[in-house]
Amino acid sequence: MQHRSIIRARGWTREHVWAKSRGDLGTSRGAGTDIHHLKPCDVSVNSARNNRWFAECTEEYLDGGVTPTGSYTSTDDWVWKPRDEVKGDIARMIFYMATRYEGENGEVDLEIIDSIPSDNWIRHYPRPPFGG
Repeated sequence: MQHRSIIRARGWTREHVWAKSRGDLGTSRGAGTDIHHLKPCDVSVNSARNNRWFAECTEEYLDGGVTPTGSYTSTDDWVWKPRDEVKGDIARMIFYMATRYEGENGEVDLEIIDSIPSDNWIRHYPRPPFGG
């Protein structure tokens, strides 16, 4: 399987499914370290995903510009579509985080949104450094 060879070659990292920058999660106890939204991920795929919004997109992300990953991105929008095998897990993690963290007891208040903010990545980030 191609995905396993990618992992063996470059290593694992932990992915924050709810991007830390999309909720000021930090690394102290609480939302930023909640194991229910952390998953193992290939180093380069996690780096390419960055803090992109989850959305439909059609440009396959190729690891090293060559190896298919099953994940997709866009050169026009700051978006990411995870590979089919993990979409359900990611959806459950997102719903968990929004349900668990309601702004009580000094914790963050995480909300699911159904559209990409109009300023998206263009205002904040340079053009993605990869060609897909």
